[in-house]
Amino acid sequence: MRKWTLVSFSFALILLLTSCCVHGQDIYEPNNQLGDATGIDLNQSIRGSIFPAQDVDSYGFDLKSPGILKVSLESVPVDMRPRISLYGKNFNGITNKDASNAGDTVTLEIDVAEPGRYYIAVSDLNSKSYDVEYSFKVTFEPVADSMEPNNQLGDATGIDLNQSIRGSIFPAQDVDSYGFDLKSPGILKVSLESVPVDMRPRISLYGKNFNGITNKDASNAGDTVTLEIDVAEPGRYYIAVSDLNSKSYDVEYSFKVIPESMSDEKGKIEDATKQEGTKTSIDSTKTSISYLEANITHNGFDFSEGTAGEYPTYDGETINWQPDGATNPDYPRDSDYIWWRNTHLDDVNSASQTRDMGAVDISTIQTVPAEWDKSPLIPPLLLGHTIVAKCNDGYVKFQVISIDSVEWTARVKYLYSADTTFDHTNS
Repeated sequence: MRKWTLVSFSFALILLLTSCCVHGQDIYEPNNQLGDATGIDLNQSIRGSIFPAQDVDSYGFDLKSPGILKVSLESVPVDMRPRISLYGKNFNGITNKDASNAGDTVTLEIDVAEPGRYYIAVSDLNSKSYDVEYSFKVTFEPVADSMEPNNQLGDATGIDLNQSIRGSIFPAQDVDSYGFDLKSPGILKVSLESVPVDMRPRISLYGKNFNGITNKDASNAGDTVTLEIDVAEPGRYYIAVSDLNSKSYDVEYSFKVIPESMSDEKGKIEDATKQEGTKTSIDSTKTSISYLEANITHNGFDFSEGTAGEYPTYDGETINWQPDGATNPDYPRDSDYIWWRNTHLDDVNSASQTRDMGAVDISTIQTVPAEWDKSPLIPPLLLGHTIVAKCNDGYVKFQVISIDSVEWTARVKYLYSADTTFDHTNS
């Protein structure tokens, strides 16, 4: 009888241990590394287990277009404080989303600019193990723009005159560029016919050498706007549509480029004013021709030389956190923003010497401001904003044309000055 009891006990113990192992079992394992990620489908409810302690579960999926990606944890064990991590096709980290408390569910939502393979990893910030499963779902809302990629003037989409064009500002800080040909002088109109309700649009006009000519900004979000200008020479022109609110939208905007012929009388007046040296609307924007364009990067840039500089003489660099101060509450560290940091700091306060002048035409800034922005209020580089900064051997003003927060680069047009006055007389 005692022998039978011992056998029964042993058998029960085996059942108990087996049961424990089954509870910790995850049909998607092994997937604790991105290279072993389990392939999953979109819109499918997935269940997994964080087991053993400090386990990480990796999953891979394909996106066929740009769009809005959501990864939603639907349920988690009560003691688990989950983290969702998103990675690109090269296993490059993109972003994380953490739950505030144990037992909280969490949703990671992000604009995805490029189609391709993406990965997520689910982990527990409390570093425990659980015999209760979590569940999540990956959903995706495509935002298709047939004109993309066209976020740089060199990739501008060719369009026809008098044609209604539709496009999307997506992802955040996107810039859409379009090119067209004018066969004669005349009045050029670029009319935004519709925009998303939260979008504050800007239309920028460029010449054949990508030289900035002028901008036209809407006063409020949701407003349409028309840029109108006398064009003196035929040739290739470009426009860029952007959002001064630096958001993204799944609703399209629409615009039309309309050329209007000048009358003989107006042509004579224009010729006369040119001969007399009187400013016309073309002359008033002519200062833009003196501006240079550059990509400023984390490796540094020298504005006086117009090239990537060498430490320690270059003027500054881009970073993805606010320099020399507490985190800006509106633009947190490691967000989708990048900042410009002077290499040569204020000797007294060790603070960056920059000033965001706002979304203004760069030609309106004639002198260096009396005061710099102060931490923690230093804003990041925002699309369309003009920045004045101290250089190693002078000053610079530059306007942000486009931003790549992944590569930490910004395309800018700029004017360097050896003193505190920006001279346009040679424009």
